[in-house]
Amino acid sequence: MSTLVQAPPRIAGRWHPQGAPPADGARTVGPISLTGGVAATDATGAVCVLSGRIPGEPLDSVAAAVAERLGRTHDPAAALEPLRGEFLAVLWDPATRTAALSRDQLGARGLHVHAAPGGGLVFGEEVADVLPLLASTPAPDRRTVALLLARGVFPRGHSVFEGLERIPPATMLVLRDGRRRDQTWWAPRWNGVEHGSEDELIARVVAGLDGAVARSADGERASVLLSGGMDSSAVAAGLVASGQTPTGYSGVFPAHPETDESDKIDDVVDLLGMRSVRREITGGSALGGSLDYVQRWRLPVISPTHYCWEPVFARAVADGFPIMLDGEGGDEVFDVSALLIADRLRHGRALSAWQLTRAITGVGPDASRERVRRLFVRHGINGAVPHLGHRLARRKRGAEATVPAWIRPEDALGVMNDYDQWGFKRDRGGPLWWREHVWLLTGIREVIDSHGFVRRRAWQVGLEGRHPFMHDLDLIEMVLRLPPEARFDHRFDRILLRKGLQGRLPDSVRWTQDKRRFNGLLEAALDGGDAAMFQEMLRPPDAEVRAFVRAEVLDELLAATPETYRPGPLRWRATMWRLGAVETWLRAQADSSFLQGLRDRLAADTEPVFTVRVPR
Repeated sequence: MSTLVQAPPRIAGRWHPQGAPPADGARTVGPISLTGGVAATDATGAVCVLSGRIPGEPLDSVAAAVAERLGRTHDPAAALEPLRGEFLAVLWDPATRTAALSRDQLGARGLHVHAAPGGGLVFGEEVADVLPLLASTPAPDRRTVALLLARGVFPRGHSVFEGLERIPPATMLVLRDGRRRDQTWWAPRWNGVEHGSEDELIARVVAGLDGAVARSADGERASVLLSGGMDSSAVAAGLVASGQTPTGYSGVFPAHPETDESDKIDDVVDLLGMRSVRREITGGSALGGSLDYVQRWRLPVISPTHYCWEPVFARAVADGFPIMLDGEGGDEVFDVSALLIADRLRHGRALSAWQLTRAITGVGPDASRERVRRLFVRHGINGAVPHLGHRLARRKRGAEATVPAWIRPEDALGVMNDYDQWGFKRDRGGPLWWREHVWLLTGIREVIDSHGFVRRRAWQVGLEGRHPFMHDLDLIEMVLRLPPEARFDHRFDRILLRKGLQGRLPDSVRWTQDKRRFNGLLEAALDGGDAAMFQEMLRPPDAEVRAFVRAEVLDELLAATPETYRPGPLRWRATMWRLGAVETWLRAQADSSFLQGLRDRLAADTEPVFTVRVPR
């Protein structure tokens, strides 16, 4: 049975190289004083403090086992190696006078650190856990803000505050003799693939799905965020297979047919015998819906649809559900690795590479030769270029050609270098397709802060979100051993999963390729008043974001309408949202009363409307 729902507060504390002084309400662990977590000490005095969840095991028992291994091996990495789950660990080995801080392998839990005056570190799971422990709030980190504005991603190791580091997953900070050493203690390793017949591969995928869902639910009464798409529906099917009858919570969009999937939700709940609770989303302010998150977590909201889901999560809590599963990350787990085409080219198999290009979902035997050629160039020829080639090409083109026009010249080179979509090619182990898949399953999720965002958006209302496709190590390792050819199908993506769920999901879900489009929601929110509010915030010469963007480009955006903006309506809306969201966060850091003033001016959202449907 899981213990996280009743878990103690998140871990936060200080490392004092000269020894931890007593602190009110804090636990002293060697040179560390901290709050939160579950602690255990072995016979040698070795200590482990854990927060998080290890499926199937009480957290205090896990902490005791880690402390025992640490006291026996004097190796912090070896002490954590057997763990599979979501955790932040603080370790102390008195025999070697060594402390260590570490996140789990996939990054389900966070770790942020900031240097303390006079030496040492202040640390915590979230940015909002560290800031109260500092003498003053650091300035915004220019490198991070520029990259967020340009790409919507974080530089590796950086947070939005200067000097406040985001420690990568599976990274251990070893603290000894007043010094810090960063150590990566886990990474996927290429050991080849495990071939099998199609039936065997399908069985492997389905077993991986069911196991990941069961470990995520961990014996607790679970709800599921149900969209009507393939991934969330597969999670619902996995819960049913584990013996649960979950309740599905959904957002439905009667005013936006390109987004609404009510009919598919109906089909899923009828087949699985689920109760369905739905919020009818007909409007709302994306800006207004972001303010509580900005205030609670001291971070900007990059997703413009965040406002849709907070009332849905709150309803699940009100209905008595402590946890909610979702299908986040299913595309990356189960879809093709198109750089297999590049691997074929690198091995001189040009005809095979061309044929494989026709097997990309949505292409097929009837696709024009020109379309196949473009995809062949993208995934095959460009994919086969060594990393040095990409770096030289980027340098030749220059930052002006590769960075959005609104980024200031002094930041453009850093933005160009800080996000390298081909960076995984630098790694030596494994073929290109495998290295790209590792990046999609581990690397990119960290730079876009998807782990942190899905964690915090649920915690915001007292819910615990669990994500079997993002945080289950057994599933990740299993899919990295699947032969890549078996996942290619010109008609449908995630083909092995779709075939494996025959009889467990309705065909209207299994054999539909359509993806929901949320552009209409952002358009409606901006037209409903958010755009006017953003323009008012961004127009003054002292707007905070003007320190990071070119004034003439920003003024061109503000003077335009979606229809007159040269890059087009979609770009106008996306840019307006990103600049406005970052401006909102910047102002909130500069003025503690800003968010409340904004709330007072925004029209209050109408009370969310929910409907309940029982299976037919």
